[in-house]
Amino acid sequence: LAKELRSALGDASVDEKQELFTVGSLEAAREYVLAQRLHLQGKDDEAIVHYRQATELDPEFGRAYSGWALSEFRLGRIEESEVRWQKALSYLDRMTERERLRTLGLYYLVVSKNYDKAVDNYQELVNKYPADSGGHNNLAIAYFYLREFAKARHEGGLAMAIYPKELIYKSNFALYAMYASEFDTAVAEASQVIKAGSAFHKAYLPLAIAAVDDLDLVLAKAAYKDMAATNSKGASLAAIGLADIAVYEGELDLARSILADGIAADQADGNSRGAAIKLAAMAEVHYALGNTAGAQLAIDESLDLVRSAAGLVSAAGLLIAQGEHESAQELANELGASLRPESRAYGKFIEGQMARLRGEHGKALD
Repeated sequence: LAKELRSALGDASVDEKQELFTVGSLEAAREYVLAQRLHLQGKDDEAIVHYRQATELDPEFGRAYSGWALSEFRLGRIEESEVRWQKALSYLDRMTERERLRTLGLYYLVVSKNYDKAVDNYQELVNKYPADSGGHNNLAIAYFYLREFAKARHEGGLAMAIYPKELIYKSNFALYAMYASEFDTAVAEASQVIKAGSAFHKAYLPLAIAAVDDLDLVLAKAAYKDMAATNSKGASLAAIGLADIAVYEGELDLARSILADGIAADQADGNSRGAAIKLAAMAEVHYALGNTAGAQLAIDESLDLVRSAAGLVSAAGLLIAQGEHESAQELANELGASLRPESRAYGKFIEGQMARLRGEHGKALD
């Protein structure tokens, strides 16, 4: 159930304060700058309006398409994001070197999920432009996905040092501290973001997780409810957190109700990623309640929305629990055929689970 919580890493960002960009008109440039500022404030719905206007004024404005794509991605609108990415990439030859490095870095980070390439790309960017705070921020996220936490914290700290008042960097830094179990630091940094009255819903996550660590579930629920009040993204993430607590407390019917409401809200908002994650969680709840048919239906709906590695692992787990190892192996094979190292590792993980159940402990360890 906690997959979305575990995947709530820092937000990839632009660097509006320093960016020089190739654009065909002053009007398009103005719309782009407005969009970037809204994006950095976590107001992606509003940012998209101005990105769209920028591309209408200059249809070859590659950086506007990449910013638009990132905002769609942050809202969970996967298909829309991919369309904008293809437009952005088609105008790479119109960009300066710095623009290309920024655009390709984001593509590696959020679309192809080639984190090694993202690291190489952003390392080149910050080597050439050491004060590029967006580059340091996104390099930190790439390191985080590679589980290189010390490097992630270092780069995140550099981004925050360059622009200490930029809330997106402070919010991300709080998340890095949280994942390192440095809860005092995480709560202190996150509280500053919340005090500033920002739209960064993820700033409430360190407060909730720290409360769970202290077994103060009342405080954790309050943090999630405050998160839900920020915006639709906050409501989506908070639903997973509240459902997770309900499961921990043995309130499976309540968890099912929370997830059902969250799925409906995500679908109404076009958040296919959020809905898919909640459907996978719903499958686990159905299975715990003894409803195997409902569990299978939920996981099928999840994979129909977004066929992600996390969704495939959830599906395989349910299949293994029901003794359907051949079907689980098919999912492991699908993951193993991916170009993404992390997906291939998930495939091996599924195979390891099945080997352990067969008593083949040596193979499971391999």
